[in-house]
Amino acid sequence: MKVTETADPHSNWREILYLWEKVCYWAYYRTPEDELRRQMKTLLIVLWNEKDWLKSEFPKRAPDIERFVNNSKYLSAVGDLANTLKHRKLDKKRSKAVEVEYRWTSMMFKGVKREMGMVQIGEREFVEFFALFRNAIVEYEQVREDLYGTRSDLPLEPAAAWRPLSQHYTQGSC
Repeated sequence: MKVTETADPHSNWREILYLWEKVCYWAYYRTPEDELRRQMKTLLIVLWNEKDWLKSEFPKRAPDIERFVNNSKYLSAVGDLANTLKHRKLDKKRSKAVEVEYRWTSMMFKGVKREMGMVQIGEREFVEFFALFRNAIVEYEQVREDLYGTRSDLPLEPAAAWRPLSQHYTQGSC
């Protein structure tokens, strides 16, 4: 088992989609809250790493990739949150993103409720973490489509067999 797989340019993207599925379907996997929090932190970090993976794969397009990320409210928010996890404090931010103390019960599955945090991404714009993740993944998929010339063969959505689970959610879903 090689932990630092770099030969495959899609290995980070696969990790993103794997973690997205785990986070999105926490009820299916019966993920305890502490583990879900760890998965969400890891997802923030690998989402942010994707920018550098793409820049490494397409060095001539690095300025375009950087510009796209800087102009994206979702990807720049992911960057600030991931860098906060890495450095604890940020001197320079790309966005207005900040995790707010306000908690909102965003999901319930078979009577199990989860309090999901919100992220402020604009002066008066807030998104729940799942929406932040989903939008960041969608934006990266657009960049990947542009860079690779076609949509990647890797699915954006979690496994189709598990999609019906979302019907059991109340207030928000993946």
